[in-house]
Amino acid sequence: MKNELVFKSLNNETKEYLSVVYSIMDYLNNCNPSIPVTNSDGETIYVAITDGNYINGLAFFLAGLYVDGPTKEFFNSRDITFENCFNYINSDNNTEFKLIGDDLFNNEAFGLINLGSYLGTISTQIKDDYYLADKDFSINDIEGYQIFDYSMIFYTDIVEDLMYEMFGIDDFFKSELFDDYQTTREGIYANMAKERYDVDIFKTRDEIIWEFDFERFKLIHDNGYTYLFTPDKSDAKVKVLGEDDDTIDINNVEILRINGKSIDFDYFNSILSLNDNDVIELTILDNEDNERIFATKKGELFEKVEDKKETKKTTNLDKYGEDLTKLNYLSDPSIGRDDDIRRIEQVLLYPERDKSIIITGESGVGKTALVRGLAYRIKNGNVPSKLKDLRIYSIDNATMVAGTKYVGMLEEKMKNILDEASGDKDIILFIDEIHQIISGGATENSNNSVAEILKPYLDVGKVRVIGATTTEDYMETVSSNPAFKTRFKRIDIKEPTNDTMYTILDNLIDTYNEVSGIVLDPDYTNRANIIKSLLDVTKKSCRDYKDPANNPRLVIDILKEAYAIAAINDRDEVTMDDIKLAISDEERIYKSARDRYSTIYGRETQKPKGIVLEFKPKKY
Repeated sequence: MKNELVFKSLNNETKEYLSVVYSIMDYLNNCNPSIPVTNSDGETIYVAITDGNYINGLAFFLAGLYVDGPTKEFFNSRDITFENCFNYINSDNNTEFKLIGDDLFNNEAFGLINLGSYLGTISTQIKDDYYLADKDFSINDIEGYQIFDYSMIFYTDIVEDLMYEMFGIDDFFKSELFDDYQTTREGIYANMAKERYDVDIFKTRDEIIWEFDFERFKLIHDNGYTYLFTPDKSDAKVKVLGEDDDTIDINNVEILRINGKSIDFDYFNSILSLNDNDVIELTILDNEDNERIFATKKGELFEKVEDKKETKKTTNLDKYGEDLTKLNYLSDPSIGRDDDIRRIEQVLLYPERDKSIIITGESGVGKTALVRGLAYRIKNGNVPSKLKDLRIYSIDNATMVAGTKYVGMLEEKMKNILDEASGDKDIILFIDEIHQIISGGATENSNNSVAEILKPYLDVGKVRVIGATTTEDYMETVSSNPAFKTRFKRIDIKEPTNDTMYTILDNLIDTYNEVSGIVLDPDYTNRANIIKSLLDVTKKSCRDYKDPANNPRLVIDILKEAYAIAAINDRDEVTMDDIKLAISDEERIYKSARDRYSTIYGRETQKPKGIVLEFKPKKY
C-alpha cells in the first residue's frame, strides 16, 4: 500500500520509467533468462539470472534505454539500445516482453523494492551532490533519468558486467564512454538546478570547494569542512609551541577553527598573508573525534612553494609558439561562455590528467576565443586551484610548416616541441586548425605523419593538447583516424545565443570605448537598440551562404569596422552612420539585408544633444 501511495505522488515521467522497471523485473523473474559470459578459458558459458539484486540492477538500466529521455538519447547515439541489450539477455527465450499496464499495483514485482526509501535515498543524494540542501526537493521532484543515474551507482557490478560482455568496455565507470555520459549528465543537472531553483552548481562548487598545496601539506575545504593531510603519506608531525615544545601528528585531520574563527576562503587567505614565524592557534578534530587546540608557527603548516618551482627552458616552444597566459588582454576573450570554459576545465582536471581536448564548431563561433579565455582566467587566477600553474602555448602552424620542404623536417620540429612540453606537466599545447598539422609529414612511402608522432606522447599523458578545428574538418581528418580520435575528448560548441551575444557586444563596446579613445553611445541611451540591430542584421537568414560566416566573429568584425571608420575620419564618437557604412561594406551579408538595414536606420537615431541653459540670479 505504501508503494502505491508513493507511486501515485510522482510525476508522469517518473511513473513511466518505474512502470518499465517493474515490467522488466517481472519478465526476468518469470522467464529466468541466461546471459552469455566469457570464462577464464575464453569459452562462452550461459549463466542463469536468478539473483534478485542482479535482476533489479538490469531492470533499472534497461528501463533507461527504453523510455524516451536524455539517457536513451545518449546511449542510443553510441549504438547501445534497449533492443540489442534485451536480445542479448533474452537470446534463448522466445517469450515476448510486454509492459504490465493496469495491473501494476497487483503485480508481485511492485513490492520487491521499498519505493519510498529507495527514492528518498536518491533525493537526499541529489540534494547533496547539486547544492540543493536548502531547497524543497523531494521524491516527488525526481525524474526518471535521475533514478537511472543513481541506480547505476547502486548496481555498479551489474552495469560493468553488461558493458564488458556486450560491448567489450572494460571498467566502464573509468571509460571514455562514462566520462562523456558524466559531462552530458552534469549539463542536464545544471540546467535543472538553475531553472527550478536558481542554483548555479558550477559557481556554488567554486565557492564551497577549494584547496591549497603547500610544501608538506595539502588543505581541502569542502562544503564547510576543512581537512589537512600529506598526499604522499610523509611525516606529518609539526612543532607545538608551549612549555615542552612537543610535536603533534596532524595527518588527515579536520581543522575546525583557526585562531578561534571558522574557516572560509577569505579568512584563510588572510591567514596566508601572515609571516611564516607568526603564531597561529588551531582547533582540530583528532582521529578519536576529540577536539584539540594547539599553537604553532604559520610556516610549519602553510609554507609557500611557488618560489621553489624551477622554471624549465622552453626554447622550441618560444620559437614556434606563444604563451597565451602571458599576453595582455583587453578583456576576457570568452565572456559569456562560462559553461564551455567549465567543460574544458573539467577535462583538464581528470584524475590521471591523460586526456587531451579537441574543440569543434563552425568557423567563427569562438573556438580560439575559448582557449584564450581560459588562458586569461589562468593569468588572473580565476580557475580551480589545480589549474592555476598551467601555461598554454599556442603553436603557430605557419611557422611550423615554413622551411619544411624536405621529408622529416616537420616531424623533427614537432618532436622537439613535444619533448620540451613533456618535461613540464603544467604546459598545454594549443594547436588551432589542428587538422592541418595532424596530416602533415605523411608521404606516399611513409605514414610517419605528425599524428603518428603525437600518439605515444598522448597515450601516456606526457603531453596534453587542446586542438581546434571546424566540424567539417574534424569529420574528414580527425574522425577518420580512430586511433588518434580516441586520444582526444571532443567538445563541440555552438554559435552563442542572442542573450550571450548581447553580453559579448555590451562588454566589447565598453572595452573599445576605453582603449580607442573613440566612444560609442557614452550615455547608454541607444545601446540596446544598437546591439539589437547588429544582431538582427547578422542573423543566419541574412548571411550569404556562399561565404559562410558565424557570430560572434561576423558581428565583432562589423563593430571593429565602425570604430575604424570613426577613427579614419578623426572623430571621437562612433555614429549610427559609421555602423551603417560598416554593414554596407560587409559582403558576408546579403545585399538585400544590408539595404533593409540602411532603410530602417536611414536617419541618425541618436538623440540631438540638448542645450544647457545657465541661470544667474538677478542683480538689484
